[in-house]
Amino acid sequence: MSVNKRSVARRLVLIIALIALVTTLAAVTTGYLIYSSQIKRQYIEMGEIIAKAAVNVVGAERAKRYDKTRLVDEEYTATLRTLQAISDDALIDALYIQTYTEEGCYFIFETDEACLLGDFDPFDPSYPEFKRQVLNGEDIEPIISSTVWGWRLSIYEPIKDEYGTVVAYVGADYDMQDLVNARIAYALISLGITLLFVSAAVAFSIYLVNREIIVPVKQLTNAVEGFVVKQESSVALPSETSALNLNITTGNEFQRLSDGIKSMEKKIYAHLLSLNEATVKAETDSLTSLWNRETFQNNVEFCLQKKPNPDSLDAFFMLDVDYFKNVNDTYGHIAGDVVLIKCAAALKGILRGSDFAARQGGDEFVIFLKGIGSIAVAEQKAEQIKRAFNDIVPDGGEEHVTASIGIAIAPAAGKTYEELYNRADAALYRAKETGRDRYFIAS
Repeated sequence: MSVNKRSVARRLVLIIALIALVTTLAAVTTGYLIYSSQIKRQYIEMGEIIAKAAVNVVGAERAKRYDKTRLVDEEYTATLRTLQAISDDALIDALYIQTYTEEGCYFIFETDEACLLGDFDPFDPSYPEFKRQVLNGEDIEPIISSTVWGWRLSIYEPIKDEYGTVVAYVGADYDMQDLVNARIAYALISLGITLLFVSAAVAFSIYLVNREIIVPVKQLTNAVEGFVVKQESSVALPSETSALNLNITTGNEFQRLSDGIKSMEKKIYAHLLSLNEATVKAETDSLTSLWNRETFQNNVEFCLQKKPNPDSLDAFFMLDVDYFKNVNDTYGHIAGDVVLIKCAAALKGILRGSDFAARQGGDEFVIFLKGIGSIAVAEQKAEQIKRAFNDIVPDGGEEHVTASIGIAIAPAAGKTYEELYNRADAALYRAKETGRDRYFIAS
């Protein structure tokens, strides 16, 4: 099986581009996550150092004393200034010392002066684990939380007495909103870039699928459907959607399939044309191009059998050219053939599209009129035929020809081809017997 190099190359380029995109995004994302994690780690390490320094500045005895007395003296003020200096140097938003009860926390020191000595703050119900840890005097892991002031990193360090009992906690808060905003912005940018590239890849893929698959398949489908419709209508001619009009140049299996269908359709059309020619020859009279006797009989019998309303009226005509032998004898057989051809053309011009006409042989013709509605329609057609024949003059002659017509009306005169044929033949005999150039309807 052959391989199309252009198609393979396009697929390889698309695959390599997608791999490069995914790899780049993964590398950049991983790098940024590592970087942001390192920044967070640095904040935590610095916060732990500052919190331990604050533990050494305050000490367990001073924390217990101020928690108990709630008295602001010179020593308290000096200690608070030291804590504020540490907080400013370390770029900490808030440095505070708290004690905890079942209800919440009491502030001992707070550097941003939002809370004073003895101020109470209840526990946040969103952090039940934090409450359990501080009441049990456990070490607390760094906490990143969303507050009314934005995202914060809180680091806690216990202050213990000489017996190892936790008497208070030092808390150090860092503003992490900028870092969180950077992460969100980066995530949105990464998502936007990813969606852009994915959309481009999807659009390119859709374009390739449409050009390489959907369009060729649609063209092939239309070609096959157009061919089937044409053949069902018994017209062996290429349609506008024929495979012969296909122009698929994809260079892949669809092009080879298209070429194969073109070749097949050419052969089928040639065969159908030959078959149609053979069918026409078998069904028609070679001189007049009307149906022959057998084809006429088959179609009339079919119509009689498939009549939707058995009581509807049909007319069976049998007619011949009066004294046609004299035409042949006087003007020659070629002139006689011309007369017959003109008679057939006259019948075609008079009959409706649903009517049948055939040449029985010699100068005899038969006609079948379907669904005439009334006998008057048959009489009108008979008069038209008479007038049309009266306009026909043999080559080299002066006298026009005439026609005698016998008519049998179904179902009164018969319900089968044979019955109608015999009654029309008898009516034709009566028309000739009573003077010719007239019609007679079988009673």
